[in-house]
Amino acid sequence: MQKTNSILLLLLIAAAGCTQKKSETLITRWEKNVTVETAVERALASAPQGQCLRDVFTVDTLKAEVKELERKFQSAPKVSGTWKHLDLSKLPVPQANFLKTYGLQLGDLKDPESIDYSSCSDVPCIYNKIYKKDDAVFGYVHYLWYLRFNHMLSADNLSPSQSSKIAGEYNGKIHALEKYLWSDSEIYAFWRLSRMLKTPHTTLSYLKEIQRIPKGEGFEGKDMAGACGLAYSQGWILLNDGCLWTNHTKDSGYFYQAVTHEINHQLDFQQGRGSREFYRSHKQDYLDLTGFFLTEYVDEKGVTRSKWNLKPGSKLPTGYGGTAPQENFAEALAIFRHDGDLTKKNVTSDHYAFVSKNYYQDRFFEKESLIKMWIQDYSSETGKSIFKSVVDCSKESASPKSTYFKASDFSSPVLPGMLNCFGNDAVELSKNLKVQLSLEQPEGCTVMTDATAVTKWDIHIKEHLRLSYDKYLSELQKDKEYLARIQQYYAQLADKTIARNSYINCFNEASEESCFDDEIAKAAYEKAQLLRLPPEQTQEMADMYVSYHSFQSIESETKQLYQSFVSANMELIRKEADETWDSCLGLPHNDD
Repeated sequence: MQKTNSILLLLLIAAAGCTQKKSETLITRWEKNVTVETAVERALASAPQGQCLRDVFTVDTLKAEVKELERKFQSAPKVSGTWKHLDLSKLPVPQANFLKTYGLQLGDLKDPESIDYSSCSDVPCIYNKIYKKDDAVFGYVHYLWYLRFNHMLSADNLSPSQSSKIAGEYNGKIHALEKYLWSDSEIYAFWRLSRMLKTPHTTLSYLKEIQRIPKGEGFEGKDMAGACGLAYSQGWILLNDGCLWTNHTKDSGYFYQAVTHEINHQLDFQQGRGSREFYRSHKQDYLDLTGFFLTEYVDEKGVTRSKWNLKPGSKLPTGYGGTAPQENFAEALAIFRHDGDLTKKNVTSDHYAFVSKNYYQDRFFEKESLIKMWIQDYSSETGKSIFKSVVDCSKESASPKSTYFKASDFSSPVLPGMLNCFGNDAVELSKNLKVQLSLEQPEGCTVMTDATAVTKWDIHIKEHLRLSYDKYLSELQKDKEYLARIQQYYAQLADKTIARNSYINCFNEASEESCFDDEIAKAAYEKAQLLRLPPEQTQEMADMYVSYHSFQSIESETKQLYQSFVSANMELIRKEADETWDSCLGLPHNDD
């Protein structure tokens, strides 16, 4: 990538300096060779039906996610040092940081040389060697977990806090490394969970690792009998089989609630640090929300002790959530994320709102709330498709009959042909969005296969589409030239000139992506102002252009086009470079 960047920079410099005598530069000729697309596909294209998130759980999907997350570290300073045969300065910064922090805690810690990593050039490969797999999902999920949470999903045979100091010895028995490794279904569940949890769950600076104890084993110590997960304030989470059950085919299982529960304990520790209470859940505001209070009593040995009690009528997320405030906290936050409908029934409205506001970005996860949230989150994509539908349907003279919309659904008169066209397009759009949600959202298939939820979906998506269509129709009623201007703007959506110029203007900036976002937003808004629309719609049109041309796609495409052009014109580049150098050598010496 550095080579491509250097070539691009050379071309940009060559176009800007020491070439005044030339009537046409190489970069000018390149621009003339760039084809500007004249058609825009519908944003929500048809996708295979009946597929779910688990159907795209592939190495290619995981590699793309890694690439996207690593992009944020492009401008970070390189890390010095080595790990076995690897020069850390040659690795992406997060991979180097991972090996610097956790490199000595990987694999068979009883016999570290038993695994040959010599053919590996990245962290996913190192993990896959531990699993005895080649280019498999295991390594990428481990690394993605680190990228998203900044702690280790372990793959070693030494459990923190175990009684034996010997790796591989647990509960007085010797276990093979394989018994400490996560299963196929557990690895998928960790990946799915990593897409469900956001800040503050992803910013736990004291959490170091999540460790599996050997398959088939319970925790050491009689007082741990029956427990399936343990969270330590020192920064560990230990899990055994009981917490890790999943139904892979239905995206369900106790795994999700149990693992999130233990992560919530770490969150409770972190937010309580430095306070007298130690736990966040022991602060008075949370005790008031949940009904907990302390009483003191004297035991049979005459020692004064404290005991948690609950006020009569207190509502609990689960029965276990009634044993102590910290368990209530961990349970409430866990089932809130994974069973929103149950949580809403089980806790008070104040408790429910508290969890949403403080831990889930004011979002709710009961099925109907998920539907509303998705419709809002995907409104940019649906907006593009509705926009195209309005343009297309205004030109079509005949469409198959549709009863999806009625004329009375809209505030402006609609001809029967256009009404049919809108209805047919809306049905297709709703269907394609359902497919997209099933493929992209962790709960997509769960919601879209629930009969009650699908009924709610049909109601909410239809109302969203109706209002969106009605907005365009109202503008058409007020301004007869509105459609012509919209059509003109629509034709320009595929023109990448603004997007490419924004990228070139930001090339080699400290933060290219944020610079690009600012540049393209400003330029697109200036272009949209020519439509003479109300401010809200002007911004909507600008946002539509921006959403069509992401930094990643424009960066990749521009560099690829330059690289192809450079390869095809290498001799010409050399000739122009020599001429440029000669002309610069002939200039008087100065700083320029």
